[in-house]
Order: sequence, then C-alpha cells, then structure tokens
Amino acid sequence: MQKMYLYRKGIGEWLNDPKRQKGCCREQVGYLRELKECDKELARIGVLTFFLVTKLNINDARKMMISASKQRGLIYTVCNDLKLYRVEPEWYRAFELDIKGFQRRCEHVFKICKEDLRLSEHYPYFESVGFDRLLDIPLIYTETVETPLDKILPDLEAWEADHRPEIDAHMESVREEIEIRDRHKAEVAEKEKAEKEAAKAKRKAERDEIREIKKNAEAYRKQQRKLDKEFERYYR
Repeated sequence: MQKMYLYRKGIGEWLNDPKRQKGCCREQVGYLRELKECDKELARIGVLTFFLVTKLNINDARKMMISASKQRGLIYTVCNDLKLYRVEPEWYRAFELDIKGFQRRCEHVFKICKEDLRLSEHYPYFESVGFDRLLDIPLIYTETVETPLDKILPDLEAWEADHRPEIDAHMESVREEIEIRDRHKAEVAEKEKAEKEAAKAKRKAERDEIREIKKNAEAYRKQQRKLDKEFERYYR
C-alpha cells in the first residue's frame, strides 16, 4: 500500500502570510526564546562541521555545515519578524513542530559527526579524551578561518604521533566500512553524473527540435511566398 504524505505549513510560510498583523502574544515570546536557543546550537554545529571539514579533512560534514547555515538564516529572519508580527493560533502547531525539528536536528547532527569521525584516523584520540571536547565551543566570531576548536589541534597531533599503533589498528577495524562507504559515494556520484548528462542531452534534443521546427516553418513560409508570387503572375 502506497504511503500518503500530508503537506503542512511551516514557519517559513508564516513569513509570507498576507494576513499577519502587527502585535505580540504570550506564545510567541516563548517561540522567540526557543528559536534563539536553537540558533546557538546551530552555531555550534556550524563551528564543529567547519572544523571537521577544514581541519580534519572530513568532507562528509560539508552538507551539514551548509544546512546549518541555511537553517540559521531562516531562524534569524523569523526571530526578527516575531518582534513585529503577532502569531495567530493557526500557526502555533507550525512553530512548535519546527522548533522541535530544529532541536532534533542539532542532536542528530552531532551523532552523525561522531560517526564520521569513527571512520577516520582521529577517532581514537576523541575516544581517549572524550567527545565532549567537540562541544566546548565558545561562540566567538573572527574574520579568520580559525575556529574555537583549533585549540585542540596541538594536543591531537601530539597524541596521534605517540599512538600510531592504536590508530592503525582502528583504521584496519573500519577498513571494510570505509570501502563500502566509498563505493556508495562513487555510485551516487556516477548516478548524479549520468542524470546530469541525460538532462543535458534532453535539453539539447529539445533545442534541436525547436531549431528544426523553426527551420521547417521558415522553409514553409518561403515556399508559400514563392507560390503566392507565381499565383499573382499567372492569375492577375
């Protein structure tokens, strides 16, 4: 039996609701507070994933980094509008569900980051010192590519230099999983490439068809003009 998915409005749609009125209600004060907490957690996720991508070369975290940035952009816009517009009861459920979704997302992303680390040579270090170190992120913004997590790099490098046997043993233990992951990534990339090439070929075929139609139409017009001239010459 085919599953049915019901569409529901989210807080993104609230931003464009033409019926919004200026004002405030008790519920939206709570929503504003919760969204600001979600923004802080997403900021930590952004720092963590940026650190994994740029410092530890764990590129699987890149999509999560981009997603966190987009979600923060949405939250920023919603928080600004919550200071101006009243949230009517019809939107309560949308806010409550989306806020819970943000909260679950933050928890889930950390688990994924931990799993990504497990398939890297850096996992033994964090298993030794504790993964909480990855969440110790003061939200200090700079104009450089450094992150608050960079402070652990010297300790990580020193530890790994002294524990190569443990690292090698770990990498051997996850070798098969890494091979499966890499094969899957290659298959996905090949499929995406094939789909892009098919779409490109389809667009080319459509353009060629349009050009052929125009060419035939022009040839038809020329033939008609020739026939019209001949008709005028013989029957005027």
